[in-house]
Amino acid sequence: MSKPQYPWMDLLKQEAPYSRATIWRFRLAGILTVLALGVGYWAIFRALSGRLSLMAVMGTELGGLIVMVASVAAALKSRQLDIRRYQNNREKLEK
Repeated sequence: MSKPQYPWMDLLKQEAPYSRATIWRFRLAGILTVLALGVGYWAIFRALSGRLSLMAVMGTELGGLIVMVASVAAALKSRQLDIRRYQNNREKLEK
């Protein structure tokens, strides 16, 4: 049970400082997630009123999911780069 259940959570808890780019990427991921959810709800309500087909709703929802996952993945990748930079700087200072 010593293996972490979610390794990306450990990535967020590292002692390395967050760069401005990483902070903005996480903010952008949150904003894009809210927008994708809003567009998804809009599509569902349009379909319920008969103005949009079910295929269009499914395409909208799939597009929103792709946007959300891609934005979070970009933010986590930026966090990995922050950790690598921090570790490299620590190694240089120790030498």
